[in-house]
Amino acid sequence: MAPVKPVIHRSTIENSPLLSCYNRETKKSSLCRLAILETEALEEVMALHQSVISELENPDLYIPYTREEMAGYLNQEHGFLLGMYDETGLGAFRVIAWPGEGKDNLGHCLGIAQSQLGQVIQLEGTNVHPRYRGNGLQCLLTEKAMGCLQPFEREGILLTAVSPLNGRSLVNMVALGMHIAGLKNQNNKPVRLVLRKSLFQESQQWQKGPWVEAGDIESHQKMLTMGLKGHEAKMDAEKGLQVRYGRPLLSHEGAIMR
Repeated sequence: MAPVKPVIHRSTIENSPLLSCYNRETKKSSLCRLAILETEALEEVMALHQSVISELENPDLYIPYTREEMAGYLNQEHGFLLGMYDETGLGAFRVIAWPGEGKDNLGHCLGIAQSQLGQVIQLEGTNVHPRYRGNGLQCLLTEKAMGCLQPFEREGILLTAVSPLNGRSLVNMVALGMHIAGLKNQNNKPVRLVLRKSLFQESQQWQKGPWVEAGDIESHQKMLTMGLKGHEAKMDAEKGLQVRYGRPLLSHEGAIMR
């Protein structure tokens, strides 16, 4: 299959209606606009990024970007940034990457064939200013960003890596239709859960299986070795963050195609 050659359709973003987001500072809703960020936005991107990193209670939840990495996304060499602005400045951004066949491609963790690595589109970090947290911007910005790439949706493989301790991100990504398909083992860094979704896949039905604790890496490995995928996530008042594993059910159409 030919590699995905992403084209960012700016009109999809430029013609988007303004967003109404609750502003924690003003205690009122603010009208915000979306924008594909350019190189000149580097300073405000790094300022928001450093602010978010400095406030993390658990630094293991998030791997910071270097200035060079951010510049590479802003000039759209390795991806792009979708930003959200209010009247005072940058309120949030989402990083979308196309890693090619390089070592950063999460497809290596899943055993994706070399010929398909070029189809991978990766969801990287989301940074949200404290005044806009609680508006569901991680999901919203992801959906808007994918809308920019719609012409390639039948070719793309969407991947992301999430810390098993980052409950909010894990629940959000599963809600977007992604499922845990593998693990990313990192030297001197905590293991990440690798989630996958084929962009042409509208929805997936699952044969429900056992629940495991999100932080129990051995249980994740056991489920994945059995051929199960993590397709549901929830916060339990007593047990904490839980992930349900199961097998995908083929639709009648999919069964015929196989």
